[in-house]
Amino acid sequence: MKRLLSLNDFLSMSEEQIAEYQDRKFSAYVKYQLYVNSPYFRKLFKKRGIDPDEVNSISDWAKLGLPLITKAEYRENLAEMVLNPWETEGKARTLEQVAKNYLRFQEEAGELSEKFITVELPQKDVQARFNLVDTDTLRWLIKESPGSPDANRRLKQAMDYIYSPLTVFFTGGSTGLPTPITQTRFDRDLYKQSTHIMMHIAGGNWLHEKVGKLIGMTLYPYAPHQGWWVCSWGAEDYADFFISTSGGGVMPPEALILMIVRFQVNALTGMPGYVRNRFLRKALEMKNSMGIKFPDYMILNLGGEKIVPRVRNEIKDMLMELGVKEVKITGAWGASETRFNLLGECDVFGETGYHSTGFDKVAYRIVKMESTEEWDFARPGEDGFVVQFPMDGAGTIIEAFLLGDKAVQLAGPCPICGSYVERFVNPLRANEVDTQLKVMGLVEQKVKGASVNLTDLRSQLLELPEISELQIVIAKERQDDPGSSDVLRVRFALAKLEDINEEEITDKVKAKTKALSEITPEVEITDIDGLMGEGLKFKAIVDERPAG
Repeated sequence: MKRLLSLNDFLSMSEEQIAEYQDRKFSAYVKYQLYVNSPYFRKLFKKRGIDPDEVNSISDWAKLGLPLITKAEYRENLAEMVLNPWETEGKARTLEQVAKNYLRFQEEAGELSEKFITVELPQKDVQARFNLVDTDTLRWLIKESPGSPDANRRLKQAMDYIYSPLTVFFTGGSTGLPTPITQTRFDRDLYKQSTHIMMHIAGGNWLHEKVGKLIGMTLYPYAPHQGWWVCSWGAEDYADFFISTSGGGVMPPEALILMIVRFQVNALTGMPGYVRNRFLRKALEMKNSMGIKFPDYMILNLGGEKIVPRVRNEIKDMLMELGVKEVKITGAWGASETRFNLLGECDVFGETGYHSTGFDKVAYRIVKMESTEEWDFARPGEDGFVVQFPMDGAGTIIEAFLLGDKAVQLAGPCPICGSYVERFVNPLRANEVDTQLKVMGLVEQKVKGASVNLTDLRSQLLELPEISELQIVIAKERQDDPGSSDVLRVRFALAKLEDINEEEITDKVKAKTKALSEITPEVEITDIDGLMGEGLKFKAIVDERPAG
């Protein structure tokens, strides 16, 4: 069994093969990494009287009555969820003990030194580092290290590569308390492999067929979060030429746009709100004043926010207006806690779902739950809460973690690429509405006693041609009085159309909202900058109600 899977595996493995692979690797990971090296989960198993040898599949987590982990629980146990192979309950381990535990996992999980090629790129630097922890090499070093200073040094180097923290990502920066997710050097290399697969299915292969070269640039804001660093660690490795910059950073959008023209950048990543409402609008202004033109063929991968059809269509139209002949626009979905399990679409506008491109490192499952203690796995086609089950890597490991999203898992192969990996549709981030006050994942909100699907309401209102962008706000009639009545407010910017009557469009918004929600909203007309605010991440739904 291989420990890491290739692009060919991604496209060719059956549903049964993937399930068997994940169960076997998960079982090995729980026994020889999670239980042995995670202070938090070792305590959890002992407290509940569970032997890690009882965990032979992902489904056993539910059968054994183990809980789901929330972000609040993680924040209270930050240090204890970082793998620490160097001690057990205060007692130090020797280098030989650390290496032997790791070797047991690798012997069951599969060999790293098998052909590590995900597309057609050998990644020689990654393979060289993987050779440090080759199974045969580790066996020899463990045998020789007691009497050999050189073998001991090399064994320490190998274990530091796997376990020593290198950096942290932070999650929740725009919606809550930033929470660190520790990464090791080995984790960084796992990111590269997953990103290769995601870039390939998200249009990299299509772009290479069209022009033979992928020239990339990221428009994500620079920050220690997954979006920016995936592009830095992974897309940079995949691209033929890559420019590390950031949207809204030191360089103004005008400079970034000129870089696209100068270097013929044909692959962009970024957040849809920033790309549509700021970046491409500025590019169109420069087209009119300077005559700039974008490359003939481009791919654009959008993430960080929900992408509604209206927004995706307008981005495509704007790129065409900038001279692009063909563009492949796909979405990305993920969270810093998932680390190297990135999810991406393989088709431009098809309902193919978000594919799990790191399915050999982290498994995703949909669960139905009453609480973190009362839950079970959902059936294919049922919506539920998204939960992750890591089975590789080191650093911060949060097993059975509630990501804060609801989604539906699709059954059967993808109609476009044919893959049987986990695919999800309709992901909704819970903290768009009510961050930590409810169990994560609620789609509907009670406003004035009525149950309102806010995401659907926004999508429907965006179909009005007079509206360019729109934000839904839930507030109180008196913000200083939590007991006062709820208010549904619709804030929107007008499209650049002739003869828009503000009174008429206001009445349209009120009537359509009333029909969809049984509530007559307050309406506020503003501009794009007023909706975007200071940040780059557009908040489509805002709950301004005070707690209490």
